[in-house]
Amino acid sequence: MSLLNKILDQTKPVKDFLDKEISENIYPDNNLIKSMRYTLLADGKRLRPWLVLTSAEICGAKYEDAIRVAGAIECIHRYSLIHDDLPCFDDDKERWGIPTNHMIFNENTAIIAGDSLQSKAFEIISNEKTHKDPSTRCKLINLLSNYIGHLGMCGGQEIDTQMEQGKLPITEDLMVRNQIMKTGALFKFSCSAGCLLGDNSPKKLELLEKYAYHLGLLFQMTDDLLDKDGFMHIWTSEKLRSEIEKHSIEAQNSARELGSEEMYSLIEILKKRTY
Repeated sequence: MSLLNKILDQTKPVKDFLDKEISENIYPDNNLIKSMRYTLLADGKRLRPWLVLTSAEICGAKYEDAIRVAGAIECIHRYSLIHDDLPCFDDDKERWGIPTNHMIFNENTAIIAGDSLQSKAFEIISNEKTHKDPSTRCKLINLLSNYIGHLGMCGGQEIDTQMEQGKLPITEDLMVRNQIMKTGALFKFSCSAGCLLGDNSPKKLELLEKYAYHLGLLFQMTDDLLDKDGFMHIWTSEKLRSEIEKHSIEAQNSARELGSEEMYSLIEILKKRTY
């Protein structure tokens, strides 16, 4: 079994958990719930929940706790995709080979579905079932809030929008900052969360955060190389490939120190992907 298929297999319990958490059986005729489930339970790599589960295992966290936090970060990720696809942003008509959320439902419902998935993430994390220690739950909430707000994912989206509109220059510094905030933030939370749920080892946390930092940049840089976008506006393809290799080496060094062959192999797969 390939690693990507293994990731899907390992994260199936997360998908099953979310299927129950946002069930159509509660209000079968509720269009909002149908919209939320449409994107939340659709295909995708599910890398972020997998990183939560993997980092949790490395740090000795309870599997049941990790499943819940993995579900929460997937809610956040899928909400961001719904909003990214809207006409006011990327105006995408298709994702994963199926119509995007607003094409099936409508813009208004898609926006509300994204908002509702964000709320659901915090509902999951704040629940006492997620961790017996209230302070750990508060730390997770604080961390996620920081990583998805104006200094994280949303801030990165605004930089992206300003550059696309010509209101900010497309520079190397801004491009790197944008991707650290927009793409890297969710990877960083996913890796850090498993450590917070477990032994909270400073050394492991440092390595996990370093891994997430370089993973986020190489993930986005590979996207840009394939799409001829983003970093391709400021670098040649040779320079971009060189940067991808640099971040791959750094991420794999961290994975090796953490003793995770799968995290190491993931980098190898992502830097060579063609889609």
